[in-house]
Amino acid sequence: MSDRLMPIWCAAADLREVELDQIGEIFRDVLHHLPMPNVELARQIGVSQPAVSRWATGKNHASLEHMCEAIRAINAQLAATQERLYRAEALICMASEAMTLHQQNGTGDAERLADLRAELREALAALPATTDESEESETAEDVAA
Repeated sequence: MSDRLMPIWCAAADLREVELDQIGEIFRDVLHHLPMPNVELARQIGVSQPAVSRWATGKNHASLEHMCEAIRAINAQLAATQERLYRAEALICMASEAMTLHQQNGTGDAERLADLRAELREALAALPATTDESEESETAEDVAA
């Protein structure tokens, strides 16, 4: 084994250097493909942004606790992103089908087109407001007050 300093958790788990390197490489790879800025991950797990950067570059080792917290935060962000992608896909495909039916100039299924328009409007109305819309709404309320 080399003279390289090994994290305490590695010794406690009786891991060999090659196993430590594998875990570190997996974690660094995850950090290089974050669905959020390093500063946001750092905030969520209660560490500094430079600490996350040092983990990503391999200059320091994260504790297993921090690795678990980071992976959980990343998974939560990915799940939220995946949900937004599913909604976007459904809405865009509905809109595409409606556009296709509309462009058929009367040769398409008018009833299906009406149904698609209604479904699309209902789905759009059910969406949460975007950040920009929320800020505009709050500003309008502030002005009215």
